[in-house]
Amino acid sequence: MKTMRNLLILNLIFVLMLSLTACSSKKVSDEKEEKKEYKVYYLNLEENAIVGEVIADKEPDVKTLVNALFKQPKSNTLKQTLGVDVGLIDYDINGKQLVMNFNGAYDKLSKQAEVLFRACVVKTLCQSSQVDYVSFEIAGEPLLDSKGELVGVMDSESFISNAGDEFNMYEKTPVTLYFSNETGDGLIPVTDDAIYSSNTPLEKVVIQKLIEGPAENSGVYATLPSDTKLNNISIKDGIAYISLDSEAVNSPNNISEEIALYSIVNTITGIKGINRVQISINDDADRFFRESFPLSEIYEKNMDLVINNNK
Repeated sequence: MKTMRNLLILNLIFVLMLSLTACSSKKVSDEKEEKKEYKVYYLNLEENAIVGEVIADKEPDVKTLVNALFKQPKSNTLKQTLGVDVGLIDYDINGKQLVMNFNGAYDKLSKQAEVLFRACVVKTLCQSSQVDYVSFEIAGEPLLDSKGELVGVMDSESFISNAGDEFNMYEKTPVTLYFSNETGDGLIPVTDDAIYSSNTPLEKVVIQKLIEGPAENSGVYATLPSDTKLNNISIKDGIAYISLDSEAVNSPNNISEEIALYSIVNTITGIKGINRVQISINDDADRFFRESFPLSEIYEKNMDLVINNNK
């Protein structure tokens, strides 16, 4: 009987210890949860980064987070996200997807500001357990990118963050692109801003901008077909190795092959650290660029082809 009583006492002590351990674990867990911070994200005044300001240490609902985007940030180096440059018509939750419907002012955002604006909104709203994804509409129509393709749903992982509060997905750098004059026998330099992801090499962005061609009615002309594809580009010992697809050998309008070739060479050697260029077609350098220029050669900048644009 005494042995049975001792066993019961030991069992009670064991149960009590388990209970205390569970309570202690729950307390630690609760403390960790209470320490979580919820932020609203704003663009900085230069529109090249976003910064988060803490608004709560307990999860806000969607309405609170949306309203927070309309509030003026504490720091005077930041700008209000909603209600100044862009207005919100309405929003709707469909399952775990939040649809944000903005007014037409959205279309007036610069490319860089538009990407960062999306990051501010999506990163703020995806903090709610009610929201897994966010999609954008402009006056009731789904948001399209610059190529006319559907942007679709986004989450906080759609945007790259650094270890701190600032978000620096895009950088802006002035670059010089060389396009053709009207007669196709001279190069005209055009300065433009390259806005690109910090994970994308500048040289790749510059070649893609050259392929896209100049703005309409700019007085300068494309040197490469707009459907040319950049296969890859790499830099070694100051030489840019550029592989284009076979569309590059086709000449738009009356552009001479020399002008087409040196539009690429002069443009890419304008990037710091690049002095020479070798071009290949689908990685094949044992051929000619169109007819006269062997791709086995490495080319340097040729400023003799550049003429002044007096427009």
